[in-house]
Amino acid sequence: MNRSCPARVSLVTLLLAVVVNASATRAQRVDTTQMTDVGLAMGATLPRGEGIGALDLAGGPKAGFTISGSVGIRPFNSSMSFRLEAQYARLGLDDSPRIELGGDAPVIAKGSAAVLSGTGNVVLALISAGRVRPYFIGGIGVYQLSSDIGYVTPSGHVIENSAPSPSETKFGVNGGVGFEVSVVSLRTFVEARIHSVYADGNRARLIPITFGMKF
Repeated sequence: MNRSCPARVSLVTLLLAVVVNASATRAQRVDTTQMTDVGLAMGATLPRGEGIGALDLAGGPKAGFTISGSVGIRPFNSSMSFRLEAQYARLGLDDSPRIELGGDAPVIAKGSAAVLSGTGNVVLALISAGRVRPYFIGGIGVYQLSSDIGYVTPSGHVIENSAPSPSETKFGVNGGVGFEVSVVSLRTFVEARIHSVYADGNRARLIPITFGMKF
């Protein structure tokens, strides 16, 4: 019996070593689980309505582009995460000759409108289907609206805008859906949201549809 004691001690020691090693490996995996990520995205922005707040957009905005950068934070083993995001959207203008200047002389608006925003969002992930994981996203933020508008006659003569639109900063909300696809160590996502900015004049509404990657 005494001879078996060292063997038992060795066996217990070996088992403890295996357990400790497995625990350390698991802890290392948990520690290296991506709790924070950096995202980059770009895509198209679709305006809703004929204006953006109180900005002078002449004939109205048309589709443009958007780019964004974000930092995401996800608690351990949680389907909810948080995202801080900065986004820039630039919209073109409808160049139909809708404005009359000096009688019946039509002019065409040239220029662009821009929306720079910083938002804080909550992301709620749904049950994943293989490598695809859908989610809801929504939050609040601050939006700076600006425009740069000039007028051109059909003959090409540039007319100075006598009433340029100053930029304005307003609060707004956003919400939408997306889905994330994991490919090896790379995570890509497609997302569609609507941003509603409580601006003067009429409410600004934008729908960015973006494709991005998380690192």
